[in-house]
Amino acid sequence: MRLALPRVAAAGGLLFRSATLALVAAHFVVTLAFVFPLNPIKAQFEVFLYRDFGRFFGQNWSLFAPNPVNTNNYLLARCMTADEAAHFDGQTHPETGWHDLTGPLFTRHQQNRFSAYDRLSRPQSNFIRGFFMGTEGQHELYKLCTAGEQPACAAFDREMDANRRTYGPRLARIASSFCLETEGAANVTHVALRMRQVGIVPWSERQASTPPSEATYDFGVHPLARDVARTGLYLAENHP
Repeated sequence: MRLALPRVAAAGGLLFRSATLALVAAHFVVTLAFVFPLNPIKAQFEVFLYRDFGRFFGQNWSLFAPNPVNTNNYLLARCMTADEAAHFDGQTHPETGWHDLTGPLFTRHQQNRFSAYDRLSRPQSNFIRGFFMGTEGQHELYKLCTAGEQPACAAFDREMDANRRTYGPRLARIASSFCLETEGAANVTHVALRMRQVGIVPWSERQASTPPSEATYDFGVHPLARDVARTGLYLAENHP
């Protein structure tokens, strides 16, 4: 009986090493597929790569050529009363009373690069990007969809719907904090969200008189989150 123990231990060690080697090999195969350029084989596994593997190891190359980021996105909030929310038709957002929640953070960060305003603005920027533009994997799905791949179109729609259900309430909580501080909890019941997208003027065109491009996109009306913390960030800006 004692003579058989080393054989059992050796067999167990071989099994463990084989399983470990298989997992490592599978990891490298998936990693190679993930970083490889878009091709017909990769297209078949696009949803798996970006929804599962890409969820934890996603990469964003939007800072670099050939298509670097060329816009600044700003979160706008409009505090709404119960009567205003009741008359909202799901399409036509208010035209006045909007407040820029992102611009002051950008300005303060530019005034002091060692401050924490950059960190404070990142949740807004990340949530806007997730709500409006999606992830790198969803960009790839969109490319496949425009190329005529119908399964990619269906997957892209599902992913973007999930994004809006996730990031919409998060943006609403940021706007709710602002409304609770500046308008009070007595009259405000909802918040309307909007994104203002402003183009960046290239360095080579910095002397041109043409203003940068600008567009707005409505993100809907959301219930006021009354349990959100009040930050005190915007009081000085709105009540000098």
